[in-house]
Amino acid sequence: MSFTVYIIKVIFLGSFFFTCSITLTFYNKWLFQNFHFPLTVTFIHFLTQFLGAAIIRTLMSCCCSKSPPIVLNWTMYMKRVYPAGLAAALDIGLSNMSLMFITVSLYVMSKTSCVVFVLIFAVILRLESPRVTTLIVVLLVSGGLFLFTYKSTQFNLGGFILVISASFLGGLRWVLLQMITQREDIGLKNPIDTTYHMAPVMALGLLLPVFLIEGVPASLSSEIFRYESYLTLETTTGKVALGALLAFLLTLSEYMFVHYTSSLTLSIGGIFKELLTMYLASEINHDKWSTMNLVGAGLCVLGILSHVMFKAIYAKNKYDVQGASPRNPRIRSSSEGMGALLKRDRKTKPSWEAIELLNGDDSDAIISSSGEEETIFPSEEMTRKSNGRYDTD
Repeated sequence: MSFTVYIIKVIFLGSFFFTCSITLTFYNKWLFQNFHFPLTVTFIHFLTQFLGAAIIRTLMSCCCSKSPPIVLNWTMYMKRVYPAGLAAALDIGLSNMSLMFITVSLYVMSKTSCVVFVLIFAVILRLESPRVTTLIVVLLVSGGLFLFTYKSTQFNLGGFILVISASFLGGLRWVLLQMITQREDIGLKNPIDTTYHMAPVMALGLLLPVFLIEGVPASLSSEIFRYESYLTLETTTGKVALGALLAFLLTLSEYMFVHYTSSLTLSIGGIFKELLTMYLASEINHDKWSTMNLVGAGLCVLGILSHVMFKAIYAKNKYDVQGASPRNPRIRSSSEGMGALLKRDRKTKPSWEAIELLNGDDSDAIISSSGEEETIFPSEEMTRKSNGRYDTD
């Protein structure tokens, strides 16, 4: 892939992803200010994603694929998919609920703490080895979040607890999802297949909280069941449907971004997306920050950027050391070494093809979520197994 083609592809797919992600964040913030049923809306989003994935799977099976779509057995489904789906449901549900109480800026910065929980769960589940760089990232993000919320004039404790709880569950969610997508015997490498299998679990996982928290208010609301005119019902349906469409487009856009560029590109792009979201929040919603809050936001961004940089350096060093390993199916002999990944002149920088191979669609990933917005980070285990998928618990 030439540099020009790569840049055009990044700009086009990045713009699509950024537009869907930022639009959905502000749309949800606007919607939940007056329509106080975030869990119900999220539940409908999950059903829409399942329906969309089912339609796409059917079309792909009829037009593009000779093999039938993947369908998991119940044992594998309950053992592997259900825990990740339940964590995802609570993560996104709590994230959307927090938008009723906190500003978009605090929401964005608080969700950066998901990286911390991803690293912690990855170490606990032995997907990552504890390193000094991990501690540096944790300290930067945690310290930055503390400064960003310190004496904030728009701080809401209840909303902050909700979004931090969502980040905790998001860390667990993406580590569990990594373990699912990296197993050959499960076969959920295709993001559409993953969405198709996870969305029903996510909807069911949120069903009980919807009834317990929003069931009675929703049944008495004049905007839902006790509407006084068909126009009110149509307006409410249209608002919820538009959000569901944005959520589904966001899911497709982020998968396309990773597939056609790289997870590293999305990680770096996610940082700029957060900065752009905060700028728009100050312009549109008039979010206010003190100097200390801005310093805290800078530390959070620095922590995310450091995490991306450390992972990229670690991945490259692993390939430098293990490039000639017979476990790497793309290197046919030890004499090839990194020569199969990099340009023949070892003194030159890696080619764009090599960067894609190191960080792109062929790599596995740990993903941290910002509600329904995701940022993807290359996993250490991917480098241990070169370009192959691993089959361990």
